[in-house]
Amino acid sequence: MENPKANEELRKGIEEYCRLTTQPWGKMFYEMIWEQMDIADDKTCNILDYGSGFGILIKTGPS
Repeated sequence: MENPKANEELRKGIEEYCRLTTQPWGKMFYEMIWEQMDIADDKTCNILDYGSGFGILIKTGPS
C-alpha cells in the first residue's frame, strides 16, 4: 500500500541531496572522498558501483 506522505518526503529528500551536490561544500565532499581512495592509475582495477547516488564524477581518469 502506497503512502503519499512518505513518497513526498522521499522526493523532497532526493531533491535536497541533489541541491547539496551542486553547492561548493557538496563538491568539496566528493573531492575529499576521491582523494582518499587508493585507485590504481593503470586501469587494472574493477570498481563495483551499486548506484548510491546520481552518478556524479568529480574526476575521471585518462581516456
